[in-house]
Amino acid sequence: MSNKSHPRHLGTQPLSPTAERGWDLNYLDLTADFGVSSIRDVTLEYEIASGRAYSAQILADDCATPVEGGALELAAAERRPKDAYLDALTLGYDVDKSRLPGSNVWDGTTGDVRFCQVVRLVLPSGEAGVEEWVIAEDTRRMEVHVNLSAGFGVGVAPGTGGGGGPPNGGLGNGGGGGSPNAGGDGGRGGNPNAGG
Repeated sequence: MSNKSHPRHLGTQPLSPTAERGWDLNYLDLTADFGVSSIRDVTLEYEIASGRAYSAQILADDCATPVEGGALELAAAERRPKDAYLDALTLGYDVDKSRLPGSNVWDGTTGDVRFCQVVRLVLPSGEAGVEEWVIAEDTRRMEVHVNLSAGFGVGVAPGTGGGGGPPNGGLGNGGGGGSPNAGGDGGRGGNPNAGG
């Protein structure tokens, strides 16, 4: 784990030239497991449109500042086919509890790790030096309660999440969906203009 943490851009996956597919981007779940046998400390699950390029970024709780202090690091991103129209996307993060007190994702008063997860479906521009176009975006503030001696809990920060929220990174208030483990409001969608 490095001492420096930056917003994570996972690159883009190839765009399928054969598909007349939608732009579905559905948040499914947040789980945390700090057990000795756990593979990842924090895992986020999504469904994304099959064959569409995506990017993922993790930021501090304000959804603008890069994560600092090396306490929360992307460890794995796995995309696998779910059906003809959707892929499952799993983002796994490791939490270095020894670095939490120096990180901008740690709230020592409440014992919460608070961060912002941004997942986008993008259309590559095809031109050198021209950024990709964001077609759908899910911006979601998350919190994981950590007792540095033991225990944890998870949740979606109130009033956040939004299926296909605004491309400018604003927070929507998604409806429906959700997870029995995550609490808060779920959010489903994929239309950047739908607002959930």
